[in-house]
Amino acid sequence: MNRLHIRLYNQNHAAEFVSALNNWTDRFILENEDGLYRVNAKSIIGVLYFCADHNADCYLVNLTSAGYYPDGVMKFRV
Repeated sequence: MNRLHIRLYNQNHAAEFVSALNNWTDRFILENEDGLYRVNAKSIIGVLYFCADHNADCYLVNLTSAGYYPDGVMKFRV
């Protein structure tokens, strides 16, 4: 599975990240390293909640088109 390791440092980063994803029709999730915890990456509440607990091991997954990510999220890549 192609995952993109990301890190969001504040609420503004989270809002910008979600905005970039919401311009696409693909389905995205955020998951931790072992995939045990997952949230909808297009949900600002989900992203804020997830990154509060898993910011060091936060991975973006495109469920529709594996490996394809918007340019707007690439700046959050670790």
